[in-house]
Amino acid sequence: MGNLLWLLVLCTCQYRVHCQGDEGFILDIHLTPAEVQAAVQEAVEIVREQIEVVEPHVFQNGGKLGPDSVAYHYYSLRAGNENTRTIAAVAQISQTATHILAVRHNLTVGQVSLVLPQIDTMSTVLRDSCPTPLPPASCPPSRYRTLDGTCNNPDQPRWGAANTPYLRLLPAWYADGVSSPRVARSGTDLPAASEVSAAAHSGNVISHAHVSLLATVWAEYLNHDLARSIVAEGVRGERLKCCGVSDTHPECFPITDDDGGCWEYARSLPATTTDCALGVREQLNGATSFLDGSAIYGASKKDSDRLRLFENGHLKTQADWLLPRATSHTCKDAMM
Repeated sequence: MGNLLWLLVLCTCQYRVHCQGDEGFILDIHLTPAEVQAAVQEAVEIVREQIEVVEPHVFQNGGKLGPDSVAYHYYSLRAGNENTRTIAAVAQISQTATHILAVRHNLTVGQVSLVLPQIDTMSTVLRDSCPTPLPPASCPPSRYRTLDGTCNNPDQPRWGAANTPYLRLLPAWYADGVSSPRVARSGTDLPAASEVSAAAHSGNVISHAHVSLLATVWAEYLNHDLARSIVAEGVRGERLKCCGVSDTHPECFPITDDDGGCWEYARSLPATTTDCALGVREQLNGATSFLDGSAIYGASKKDSDRLRLFENGHLKTQADWLLPRATSHTCKDAMM
């Protein structure tokens, strides 16, 4: 009888999560574990269909870039790998489950962004594929930094590590409250990126009194060392073609203008948190968040080994100490 009573308690308990918003109001959600598990399982099937059915259909109908395309070579600078694509797939499941719960329970933007992330997803299938947090005990004293930035802070080993989400200065604002690109308050599309760029750069160029071009080069290096957004790809690393095709990939977001011009553009990869929490779409940073030369030496052991000579701590070079010749068919590399 005692076991039966305990089973009934487990089956009828609810996630009752609440927090106080910035304006003092309480955001409350009542969800049962079964509802969360069902949403995650449904999301798994949706993402599986995208990978196994939608993507092949899109690619068979011309939605894949080839080496003869300029965009193909540009994307090689922002390409991911098997690890980042796995992270993105898990993130897609989390955000799809979030969207399902948001629609099914008529959740507000505040509930999606502030309350849903507090719900434990480790009792769902996400547990088997979620990045595992590193305990401080796994960070022994070391003379050198780790390549991926883990353990730079022994108390918070994954802070600033590669392949983790960017932090936000402002809350996310998506059209559907979860992941779709933002629109104007009126519901219409925002101005195209090309239009914004043309307006921002329409003035006269004025030379600075004492700052040279070297300041720009240094700023660009800092950007490459601290941040690397990875473009969305197919499950096997295919580069997405988003212009001039009838069926576009769900991650396509091409830039267009009023004259009918179209520029290839796909969204950046989504990221998971270490506990695969529900919530809005976050973007993945493929670099470490530390100024540690990861743009030179790599942000993983695999990248580092590919660049090293393994003699006296030297990097690989060619004649006259130039960087080594690229061996890939794109003649480009994400590393310096």
